[in-house]
Amino acid sequence: MNLPVVRQQLRAIQFTRDVIDTLGKRLLEVLVPPLHAKRWIELGVNLSLAMERKAQAKAGIGDAIKKANPPISKVAQGRPSWSMR
Repeated sequence: MNLPVVRQQLRAIQFTRDVIDTLGKRLLEVLVPPLHAKRWIELGVNLSLAMERKAQAKAGIGDAIKKANPPISKVAQGRPSWSMR
């Protein structure tokens, strides 16, 4: 239902619904492409691979940030001394 083709059809129906104030059986006019078709399966695989690369990139960025900014030692995390108050 979130495919651009379907969303465009729903927007067109929604505009009509706003004008005539009823949706009724017009929703049945929306054509959803067969998701088991070869094209959509390939798109799903490509999207999964892209999302995996994105997750790896984010993890790499997180590791780089940890290396650039090492964690504060436990001694430095405690209460400030009297001179720091």
